[in-house]
Amino acid sequence: MKFKVGDRVKGIRKCDCNANIIGQLGEVIEVCDAFCQFPYAVKFDNNIGGWGDDDSSWWCSEKSLELVEDKKVFSKKDLRNGDFVELNDGSVGVVIHELNRIVYQDGMYDDLDKLRDDMSFSFNPTPIKVYRPRGRGIGACFNRYKDGELVYDRERDTICEMTVAEIEKEIGYQIKVVKE
Repeated sequence: MKFKVGDRVKGIRKCDCNANIIGQLGEVIEVCDAFCQFPYAVKFDNNIGGWGDDDSSWWCSEKSLELVEDKKVFSKKDLRNGDFVELNDGSVGVVIHELNRIVYQDGMYDDLDKLRDDMSFSFNPTPIKVYRPRGRGIGACFNRYKDGELVYDRERDTICEMTVAEIEKEIGYQIKVVKE
């Protein structure tokens, strides 16, 4: 078995049709020793629409998880004053710790208290990228936020390795790999 009870893991691909585990951190709470398709019971840090008292647990396959104890994972604590947060709906906001908010171009905001440690909200949209302005202070402007250093990329941080057979099974049809 690749993982043991107590291991800190991250969901890297959907498992048994639950894509909510992708990018979520959790702890292995049980391991099925018999031959099982999903041998790892994981209690995730957030509600993933699973089972248990807070709907945060799910049985997972080995290929849907990765060990994270040695890997630095960007979290809410890593956000700095002036960081630009890009959401999956295209909106962009700036972190202002003095207000405890992410303030968006249209004047709307989200309270930082509602942002989970794993950089997700309990509602959509979800932060997908964080850019850190070069230089000091909140001097950067919304129009040039991508000139800053990309310090968090949800997609980059959830890359997983898959065989061609696994990809075909996932998407439901055969593929042909070609050289570029």
